[in-house]
Amino acid sequence: MKKNYFLIMFPFIMGLYACTKNNGTVTKPQGVDVYVAGGENADGLSNGVAKYWKNGNLTNLTDGSEDAIANSIVVSGNDVYVAGSESSGTLGNMIAKYWKNGKSVNLSNGFDYAVATSIVVSGNDVYVAGWEGNRLNNDPYIAKYWKNGIAVNLSDGSSSARANSIAISGSDVYVSGQEGSTDVVQVAKYWKNGNAVNLSGLSQYYYANAIAVSGNDVYAAGSKGGFDGNPSGGIQIAKYWKNGHVVNLSDSGMHLAVANSITVSGNDVYVAGTEYDTTTHITIAKYWKNGISVNLTDGPHITYANSIAVSGNDVFVAGTEYDITNNISIAKYWKNGVPVNLTSPGKHDVAKSIFISVQ
Repeated sequence: MKKNYFLIMFPFIMGLYACTKNNGTVTKPQGVDVYVAGGENADGLSNGVAKYWKNGNLTNLTDGSEDAIANSIVVSGNDVYVAGSESSGTLGNMIAKYWKNGKSVNLSNGFDYAVATSIVVSGNDVYVAGWEGNRLNNDPYIAKYWKNGIAVNLSDGSSSARANSIAISGSDVYVSGQEGSTDVVQVAKYWKNGNAVNLSGLSQYYYANAIAVSGNDVYAAGSKGGFDGNPSGGIQIAKYWKNGHVVNLSDSGMHLAVANSITVSGNDVYVAGTEYDTTTHITIAKYWKNGISVNLTDGPHITYANSIAVSGNDVFVAGTEYDITNNISIAKYWKNGVPVNLTSPGKHDVAKSIFISVQ
């Protein structure tokens, strides 16, 4: 059965909400170019198309003949790099890959299930984080990254592991993710040059979705609680770690919160994520600046904040708004809290990653 990336949402809030407001139109921001990567599924049932938008202008990376999604985007000079995955067309496997200026580069051979989650460029080197495993044999996933197409395994396959985000600082390679032997216990961690640093213990489900490095400081964002990233599995607490020391962003009350992205600008730490209130049944996209929450939405629709970037005094957050009643989703970003829709109602689009290029 084909995996549909466009219908991954909180299971206990399916069917609760009504129509979508169309607030925000695409206008080119002054002084910067805004790149957003994601995907489109024309009717919610057919193959997904990997794509990105530059200042609202669309570029399709795939043609829809195979299921595909774009998870991460970065710009270096005049070159646009996008990491994601595309179905191999056999046995439901996915090929990890990236596109440079629209031309695809396969990172895996299609015999296993592989996902490219994050991409960075340093000089002439292209680094892509992800994970790979044989689902037919129920083999554990192996966390890894590829440097210029050459795979570097971060885990040994003794337990399942995933690499979710990658950052480069000088000659050092940092990758965040999680590893564990069961669906109940996972350890949030990052690898520095292949050496694992555990951020959590062995008692609960933790995961590190994003990583950023500023000077000598290493920041990782993620969450505690739930099963396989599913908030319905238990109370989730959004958090980040600075040099291994944890900072909780949400409380342990009637909220389920996820931290998906982190960036550092000067002395300020920005984390984007999503929070669900089990009392009001409202799911909101939000970000935290130095631990102080900023809501991007207030209902009634399901919204996710998936990626954050800062340019000067401006905060950009990419995410998705779901209209469950009409079974559509809108890719969008917020600039300083003001929404900008990248697609019109009637589409099934998601925005997974944002990058700001200063002109």
